[in-house]
Amino acid sequence: YYLNKPYRYVLFKLASYWGETALKMALNIAIGATVALLAVGPIRVNAAHLLAALACAAMALTLNFLISMALSLSAFWVEDTAPFFWIYGKLLFVLGGLFAPMEVYPDALARVARATPLNYVLYAPARLFVQFDMDFFMSALMMQAVWIAALSLLVMALYSMGVKRLNVNGG
Repeated sequence: YYLNKPYRYVLFKLASYWGETALKMALNIAIGATVALLAVGPIRVNAAHLLAALACAAMALTLNFLISMALSLSAFWVEDTAPFFWIYGKLLFVLGGLFAPMEVYPDALARVARATPLNYVLYAPARLFVQFDMDFFMSALMMQAVWIAALSLLVMALYSMGVKRLNVNGG
């Protein structure tokens, strides 16, 4: 339904994703801050570190969107994309650092995880929120920008090929 409208579909979906996610994040932050305040009292927060971590989180959300959009656009070629999302979820769990911090992984697995964008979707922002390090922040931000650029090109190519395929086959 949205594909034939006079706007850029991927950017429309990105704006929708960001709007929905911003609302969820604001609610989670408010609830989490309230629970933390009640549980342990006031927590010292460095505003500059918090803003930097939020910037990294925003880039991570964009990365997650681009990966999800690339998987979604595979629907132009395959009937059911659910298995792709299932695999992505499992990879994100392990390689994204949700299962355990990167520091406890064996060297080989840690190298693989750091070579993927998944590390920059979950682990990098989480680490910055917990233990801010300017060198890690700059490195993570640079790698997130590189992955965002690469995945943006991939998504644009997939969308272009998919729409051409759809138009050639009569919609």
